[in-house]
Amino acid sequence: MIVRIDNKPFLKTVLLSYFIFFACVSALAAHPCSTEFKIDTVEKEGVSSIRLTPTNPNVSIIQPQFNRVGKFSGGLAPVQVGDKWGYIDFTGTLVIQLQFEDAQSFSEGLASVKVKNQWGYIDTTGKIVIRPRFDEAKEKGAFNFSEGFASVKIGSKWGYIDHTGKIVIQPKFDSVSNFSEGFAAVEIRERWGYIDKAGKVVIQPKFLYASSFSEGVASVAIARSIRGTLSFRYSFIDMTGKVALQPTFAFAGDFKNGFAFVEYGPRIVRIDRAGNTYRGFYFEKKQKFYPQLRGNSDNKWGFFFGPETIFPAQFDYADYSSEGFVSVKVGDKWGYIDFTYCSLSL
Repeated sequence: MIVRIDNKPFLKTVLLSYFIFFACVSALAAHPCSTEFKIDTVEKEGVSSIRLTPTNPNVSIIQPQFNRVGKFSGGLAPVQVGDKWGYIDFTGTLVIQLQFEDAQSFSEGLASVKVKNQWGYIDTTGKIVIRPRFDEAKEKGAFNFSEGFASVKIGSKWGYIDHTGKIVIQPKFDSVSNFSEGFAAVEIRERWGYIDKAGKVVIQPKFLYASSFSEGVASVAIARSIRGTLSFRYSFIDMTGKVALQPTFAFAGDFKNGFAFVEYGPRIVRIDRAGNTYRGFYFEKKQKFYPQLRGNSDNKWGFFFGPETIFPAQFDYADYSSEGFVSVKVGDKWGYIDFTYCSLSL
């Protein structure tokens, strides 16, 4: 997970999310999930709606009808209609009724929901199992569970609860991340460090930014002064807090499957754990490709898998939704594309 902090250099996290979404549209290739969509406006009883029709019979649609959507997790996804949130299943059926002021995806069997401006948790039946009593934090509210803990805000400070709602680490931090590999990044007086599951500080708060641990390392922003001007560089630390990789970078993302994106000189490249750099988005050496959502110069979004087009750039926005789904926006409405029947792993 990347922790974002307002008015700090961490706005670079946005760049990492978008740099691969460059303007290009490939020719439609013969991937088993490849499809195009016919987009129609349907009038019924004086109400207009959007209807997507895929050319591939193995691709299914949950039609654009929602104001906002979240990611599928545990077979359910949060959706907003009007000013209320509920949850749908893989068929698009509303299985937890529209009743919440806000809602997030399920994690470890629980999802955080907002009721009367307070955050609590429901189970997969929609029953409130941890009563709403936690304060809103920016636009995030209570975080989802990770490794048995969820971070929550009470007053102006953050702490952690367990699955019963019991506070297990007292609210005393200015900001926090979820637990990952046994540690969580926490902010104390504008510096970030790490705690363990007992709440003990195990890596002292000294970084301008700290990400969650992934594959034994975490990217951190280290402050430095050049001619009296404070600047920063990113590096990777191990679980003892020692720098695990040289050189430093203008930005560094998390490691996944042995690689991480970094800003290195004028380019954003992939590096491995030894610090070797790889240009381009795919690795011929491993013969492995990753799905990529891309926006083009007309601000339309498509979906690509290596050199193959899954769907061309024809949506106003698109986002990964996990469990074989991609969420897409047409006009002001969101829906989902279901790739589970053609076995596209997301």
